Amino acid sequence: MFSVGGGPCPVVDAQVHIWDASPHNQAAPDGEVYALDLLRRHRELDGGTVPPLEVERVSEAGLNRDVFAEGGVDRAVLQPVVLGDLFVLGFSPLEWHAEMAGLMPDRFVLSGELDPDGGQPGARGLTPRVRRFDLRGITLCERRRPAGSMRLADPWLRRTLARCGSAGADVVHIGVGPSTRAAPWARSSDSARIGARPAGRWVGSVDGPLVGVQSGRSADGGSGGKPHADAGAERGGVAGSERGSAWPGRSAAAGPLSPAPWSQPFAAPPRRVPRVPAWAEPVRAGSAQPVRAGAAARVAPPGFDARQFRELARALPEVRFVLGAGCLPTDELARLAALPNVHVMLTEILPWAGSLEFAHAFGTLLAAFGAERLLFGSGYPMMRPGPLVRALATYRFPTEVSRRYPRFDAAAARAVLGGNAARLYRIPVEPAAATPAAAGA
Repeated sequence: MFSVGGGPCPVVDAQVHIWDASPHNQAAPDGEVYALDLLRRHRELDGGTVPPLEVERVSEAGLNRDVFAEGGVDRAVLQPVVLGDLFVLGFSPLEWHAEMAGLMPDRFVLSGELDPDGGQPGARGLTPRVRRFDLRGITLCERRRPAGSMRLADPWLRRTLARCGSAGADVVHIGVGPSTRAAPWARSSDSARIGARPAGRWVGSVDGPLVGVQSGRSADGGSGGKPHADAGAERGGVAGSERGSAWPGRSAAAGPLSPAPWSQPFAAPPRRVPRVPAWAEPVRAGSAQPVRAGAAARVAPPGFDARQFRELARALPEVRFVLGAGCLPTDELARLAALPNVHVMLTEILPWAGSLEFAHAFGTLLAAFGAERLLFGSGYPMMRPGPLVRALATYRFPTEVSRRYPRFDAAAARAVLGGNAARLYRIPVEPAAATPAAAGA
């Protein structure tokens, strides 16, 4: 169990996905474009540390390694996303989650799916599924393809959510899902991004294959102009000189290199070497024609009308609603704190925990909702939970804004990392000895 402030802290990751975006499941061309954007988004957030094949298709071994063994997570909430028009067998349906929960008992909490735009026929049989799979929540998401917004004013939706709440699924997620849109803040904040590569090692473009360029080395790279550590950068590795032989024909035991002209600082930007022509990207997995990854393909979790949501939340006071931090502007989201049954999932903003923009967004939500209504989520496999857990456990507001927002102490960190989710999803937390690897608050 993780440790915060010298005391044990159970960690509950409230947003984990088990999806299959591999070529055999893609309904080309739209599924192919969506899958490529997921990989781009992962590289943007986590630096490509998870192998691309495991980003495309989550495996039991990868999930156990990245989330539980190395991530410090005790329990995870599996969030479904169907997208039947983009993926032949579905993208991340409940049945797969139930199968994984059977393989790894006492690790997962399951949530069902409901598409408000699918109408009342799409809600048939949902209540029996709640009882069959012991669902603790319902995720409002699109069953066919990303639509951008959802309608929350229909009376049948209120009746369905009320019945599901009575059956045990009394947590409703809205705007909680994988996002392929661009970063919410300026690229100048990347130095503070949790998954950023260390300065002076490797740089590259997230819009294509990551091409390593050693700091102080020309973009042409010498050695015939071929980047010598392309494969290492693709796997999230470090510079070739740190792995051994960085230069062709030279052994690691030959000693350090003498200063060279290219060791001086240069102003030329790093060069991106696409593996396929730009017009053909992402021709892959047997597409019938070239596909352009247009702006419409980079989607976010579905949005909603705030007025319709207020009416829904007031009509169902026994249901707890969890909203994604990126589904509405921060100020508008903070105004919903007046509703006592509304909580916020921090997945969308956590990767920038070292930036000033994150401090303002997180501080605004902390002041509005309090630490007892904020939930931790990683969005795995988009980003590994381990770096996010450590960053949040030790987080302190920058000096220039610390007086504007409430203090985020060890008690608040324990609540956000797991205490709140354990209460919402009725997860029994057993006392356990804290691991010495965790950081204090």
